[in-house]
Amino acid sequence: MTVIYTVITNQYDSLQQFNFAKLKGIEYIVISDYKTLLFVPSHVKVLRFRNSLGDPEKFNRYYKFNAHRYLDYEKFLYIDANLNVPTELIKIIRLKSYSYFIEHPFRSNIIEELEAIEKYKNIQLFDLVKSEVKTELWESKVKNIELTQNSIFCYLKSDKEFLRLLDDTYQNYLKLRRDQIALIVARYRRDYSPYMEPKDIWDFVTKNDHLSGNLFSRYLKVLKGQIRYKMTKWN
Repeated sequence: MTVIYTVITNQYDSLQQFNFAKLKGIEYIVISDYKTLLFVPSHVKVLRFRNSLGDPEKFNRYYKFNAHRYLDYEKFLYIDANLNVPTELIKIIRLKSYSYFIEHPFRSNIIEELEAIEKYKNIQLFDLVKSEVKTELWESKVKNIELTQNSIFCYLKSDKEFLRLLDDTYQNYLKLRRDQIALIVARYRRDYSPYMEPKDIWDFVTKNDHLSGNLFSRYLKVLKGQIRYKMTKWN
């Protein structure tokens, strides 16, 4: 059984028009705190936990990367609450029998991400990140690790190495406060490279504040074996 889950806390993300279309073999769960008012379809289960972390963002990241500790499913698909994902795309990505992240659609490595954080968030993390890795490996290895967009990722509960990577990512996040950066540091420390899906997937995903009822007629090649899936109109 597959679970699609998201995390919503007070003052951090909202459900908006998240795609909850009923699909066979999938259960939907929203993890939230006790303060957040939610309106969800009847087939969506809401699990509430007390926010003992205090910070809504920390609560979000904790359950984002640790849902497997509380939910008993074979496959987990995390999707940020503020994304609209076409049902046909969900059908494609849930068929995969391995754990994976998806390539970042705009940036390719940690250097570009750190520069974007400094430019748009006015947060300087270069020195802090470099203090977390061996200096001699920064140039040769760390700065070239592929960047992921962690708004969507999938994993198997049986994939213990991937679960340890998620745990390390959260622990790194507590210090670095950016989960893309925290994941790269976790991958460096474990010398582990998870499977990466191509960034083409993001062509068919929109945020709610940019949703315009697009007509998707392009072909998306995402499955091994050169399988092509035609996207259709969605709202």
